[in-house]
Amino acid sequence: MPNYTKGEWRVHKFYLNNTWRVVGEHNWQVCEYIKHEADAHLIAAAPQMYEAAKVALDLVKVVLYDHPDDDIAQTQKQVIEQALAKAEGREYASE
Repeated sequence: MPNYTKGEWRVHKFYLNNTWRVVGEHNWQVCEYIKHEADAHLIAAAPQMYEAAKVALDLVKVVLYDHPDDDIAQTQKQVIEQALAKAEGREYASE
């Protein structure tokens, strides 16, 4: 994946304009002026979700190695690969 701000991301509220921001280590700005708190928390969870998706993809590939005709695992693989492609800023190309 391209470089992104490493470390844990946290949500902070801007009380002056009632918006939210996401910061990384050393309070480095990741994203600001987020209108909805739920969106801020989703953005803050992105690095962990990205890593979790990579692990999930590896597990699905293990299942498909033993059961290549498993339609559910094939669908899961495609969904995870699409999400990872979007997170990495690239187009998804199915095999």
